[in-house]
Amino acid sequence: MKRLWHHQAAAAGGRATIVAACGTGKTITAAETSRRLAPAGNVLAVIPGPGLLTPAAAEWESWLGPDAGQVAVCGPTAAAAGFGQPPGRAAVASPASLALLLASRRRVTVLTGGPGLPLVAAAHRDHGAPPWDLLIADDAHLTADGPAWAAVHHDELIPAARRLYLTAAASWPATGSLSCSSPAPRPPQRRTAAGPAPP
Repeated sequence: MKRLWHHQAAAAGGRATIVAACGTGKTITAAETSRRLAPAGNVLAVIPGPGLLTPAAAEWESWLGPDAGQVAVCGPTAAAAGFGQPPGRAAVASPASLALLLASRRRVTVLTGGPGLPLVAAAHRDHGAPPWDLLIADDAHLTADGPAWAAVHHDELIPAARRLYLTAAASWPATGSLSCSSPAPRPPQRRTAAGPAPP
């Protein structure tokens, strides 16, 4: 019998990528996917920058309503950043408190950025946090930017039954990063006998 390599088995066992243009509703798509695939489970949404956590949490809450369950923002400075103010939203700033939150018998939606990933990994490694039913990586092409993001991909660090990657970039430049907050690159102008083509 033929067998898959480890990386092939991981990809075939519950990983998918959505490629969609900026502004087409990837965040809402992710939220709705979480409702369908993990209606009563634990969902981790990895957001590319700390400044985007608050609007992303509000968008998840607005779209899912009560189906979002307990919504939390996780990171080393979550409490200091003013999270946890709206009713029902928690701020998680330690691995132990994250593990305790995930042990509750209700749906939990946790949003974190790159700085929060070591905290999430520590909740699993040091406090026995249960695996995620769904891990969502928004602007997933940014997870190739270095070791700070590597935990998103590895069950040994952050275990998850399914992973959903969202990106606006089917491919990206070898130098620099592309995100929906970056200005779109302009195509090179064509030259004609009369001069450059109009913009």
